[in-house]
Amino acid sequence: MRKNLLILLIAVFASYQGYQWLASAKFPAYLKAHSKEPHSMSLLIKAMDAYVFLEDWPKALQFIDICLSKDFKDAPQRPDCFYEKARIVDAQKRYSEALVMYNEFVEKYPGHRHAGIAKHRIEFLTHGY
Repeated sequence: MRKNLLILLIAVFASYQGYQWLASAKFPAYLKAHSKEPHSMSLLIKAMDAYVFLEDWPKALQFIDICLSKDFKDAPQRPDCFYEKARIVDAQKRYSEALVMYNEFVEKYPGHRHAGIAKHRIEFLTHGY
C-alpha cells in the first residue's frame, strides 16, 4: 500500500513539475531554439495536447503557431497542427474562421486521416446539418 501511495505521489509531483515547465515562458523559446532536434516536435505536440485538454485555447494556439512556423516546415506532424488549429477555432465558436481553415486543410491535405472529419465540419458549418 505504501509503495503504491509513494508511486502516486511521485507521479503527481512529476506531472505538476512538467506542467510548470510547459507553462513557463522558457518552453516555447526552447522549442524554437531546438527546432532541428527530432524530439522538439513531439514535445510541441504534447504541450499543445495538454492545453487542448485543459481548454486553454490561447496557450494551445501559441504552440500550434510554433508548429506551423517555418522552423517546423518539414515536420510530418504539420498537417495535424493545421487541423488542430481549425478545430480549436471551431471550439471557440469562431465559425467563419474555422470554415476557412477547414477548407484550406482539405485542399492542402486531401488524403489526411482527418480530411473526412474536416469535410463533415465544412458541411455542418455551411448548411447546418
